[in-house]
Amino acid sequence: MKKLLLLAFLLGALNLPAQISWYGPLTVVTGSTYGNLYPRLNLVTGSKPLITWGKSSGEVFSSVLSTSVFSTPVQISPAGVAGYIQTWTGPETASSGDTVYTAWSTSPAGTGKIYMVRSVDAGTTFSDTVRVEDIDTNYGWIPSIAVLPGGNPIVSYMRHDAGYDSVDYVTKKSLDGGLTFQPVVNASAMSPGVVCDCCPSSIVSRGNNVVQIFRNAGSNIRTMYGAFSSDEGTSFTAVNEIDLTGWTTGVCPSSGPSGVIVGDSLIYVWMSKAGGPTRIYMGTVNIYDQQIGINRQVFPTTSGTQNFPVIAAKGDTVVVVWEHNSAGVTDISLSYSLTGAAGIGNVVDTLTNTMAGNQTRPDIAFNNRKFHVSFSDASGTAVKYLEGIIGSEVGIISAETTMQANLVHAFYTEAEGLVVTVESPIEQEITLVVFDASGRNLKNKTVMVMPGRGTYYLQGTVNTGTLYVKMITADGKSSKTASVVITK
Repeated sequence: MKKLLLLAFLLGALNLPAQISWYGPLTVVTGSTYGNLYPRLNLVTGSKPLITWGKSSGEVFSSVLSTSVFSTPVQISPAGVAGYIQTWTGPETASSGDTVYTAWSTSPAGTGKIYMVRSVDAGTTFSDTVRVEDIDTNYGWIPSIAVLPGGNPIVSYMRHDAGYDSVDYVTKKSLDGGLTFQPVVNASAMSPGVVCDCCPSSIVSRGNNVVQIFRNAGSNIRTMYGAFSSDEGTSFTAVNEIDLTGWTTGVCPSSGPSGVIVGDSLIYVWMSKAGGPTRIYMGTVNIYDQQIGINRQVFPTTSGTQNFPVIAAKGDTVVVVWEHNSAGVTDISLSYSLTGAAGIGNVVDTLTNTMAGNQTRPDIAFNNRKFHVSFSDASGTAVKYLEGIIGSEVGIISAETTMQANLVHAFYTEAEGLVVTVESPIEQEITLVVFDASGRNLKNKTVMVMPGRGTYYLQGTVNTGTLYVKMITADGKSSKTASVVITK
């Protein structure tokens, strides 16, 4: 477990919590059987992480977290529909409730089609493939996917001819849960020149608003553009450059954008090599009038390179993960803010600096004060997962070996009181006990814990200072007592 440590003056200035407590990493899969390329992460009902990834031979797999372990991977790509899967591209996913959509382009590159499958039971089973595009003389490549109101998918992809002379980004949406798709819409039609012909894009939606983010290639200026729709992708009425770096290059960077709509703003991140080594940038733009707000590096640094950023947000909480390579070693970095996009970059943590080898291609989701991170671990060809919880950690308690439960995490907020997480291999009744240095009992709460990890709330005010927490099972067995500190 690693902790994000913040300087005291920074805490006061930004009003941030004391730390993020990280748990894991958990291994989703390891070895050569399933591969570990391009893992993507979604949250299904109950905020359960579901991770999808691919193998170099084209198979696509999925696994969901069940209690404290990930399920046996399910192959969701049928025979004959091998995906084009590399370290920089692969299956793209989006979810809503128990429904998960996964889309990929077929191999070989340059002659592929776009297929999609869906699960309506939180990743337990998946449908047969549905072909998304219907272009017979041209080809589809590098899809992206989002979910519209009502739970319907919208898929974007690169449409190109055999010689890549005509290249654009188009979208197709479904009105029946992904069983069929509406006619194609050219999202990038209003952009100058042509789109970058080997650069991934990202489609983002919220309510009736949809934004297609892509890298353009007019006159070799490889900057990001946004195509904006206010009618769920039926039409795109504005296309604007949203990247002010002015990167000019004749190469074709295989690094795409990531974005999220919060209120009336699109918050987005991308890689640019303008003026030096590859760096990651972030921006904000009004989705209604396309006025740009923030446009800057996420975390300026003079060492190493940065690439492949991904963003997630909910309300004023914004989080970005990316690859950082220094001296030939690649790690996963993270920055988060509780005060919107402006706070990103003030605090940065390297999540994998105690792990051997290279860790690459992170993905991120956020909900209920929890960060969920997946990444590819080059050591043992593994896919791995980390969970981070925002809040002041007040104790990690190792239970006696005779106990059938373990108190693994606790923190305090004024809104929720004392919050504890218990992990148990069985269903059982336990009592959570909070007391002070004199032994005076402050709080008791008896709960029925279920197998796996559960969170329990002890409402009410707790005084600042040192407290003690333990838990007692129904048969009278007690965990070790841990001293904890409550700060507000």
